[in-house]
Amino acid sequence: MTGVSAMQVRGFLQEPFEMDDFVSHLRSCEVVFREGFYSADFWAKNILIQDAAVRALRPEIIVETGVASGVSSSYLLPALERNQKGTLHSVEVGDPSYRPAGRAPGWIVPDRLRSRWRLHIGDATTVLPELFQKLGEVDMFIHDSLHTYEHVKFELELAYPHTRRDGLMLADDACGTAPLLKSLKRFLRQDQESSVAWRS
Repeated sequence: MTGVSAMQVRGFLQEPFEMDDFVSHLRSCEVVFREGFYSADFWAKNILIQDAAVRALRPEIIVETGVASGVSSSYLLPALERNQKGTLHSVEVGDPSYRPAGRAPGWIVPDRLRSRWRLHIGDATTVLPELFQKLGEVDMFIHDSLHTYEHVKFELELAYPHTRRDGLMLADDACGTAPLLKSLKRFLRQDQESSVAWRS
């Protein structure tokens, strides 16, 4: 699907750990979570997979929902930088319970990477329709917000017509969340040609 070799993909998976300044930044941010906040895994394999997907597919426009502290965004943006193309649009409801006290949405994202980042604060049911209307077609959509059946169904059905036929739709925590998995299975049955992936 990506058009790149398995060896190249393995290289993409390793790239974040070869960026000394990036690794150092994540480790410094991780200290905050060790002090009693545990909602993010800085080194999760599923984050590396989406990073590698960005490197392989070289998208121009990515839309993701669910930012919280910005761990996933922090991996996506260096991938866009290495590609020397692309913009990440992140939609975040702004619920402070998913972040350490006093921290803004996406606080982990390094300042030097923010030129390719557009953060949209608000409920996805309001922000997403307006954003897709503005963007038109996108290359990649990543769901990682509210994992209820109704909300996942809303996001997938809204994003699908705006996602390129050779693009990619990702959904996080699918295997660990029954409503999300139910939504994805139903969505896939409705369209057998869609390029949708879910990550546990």
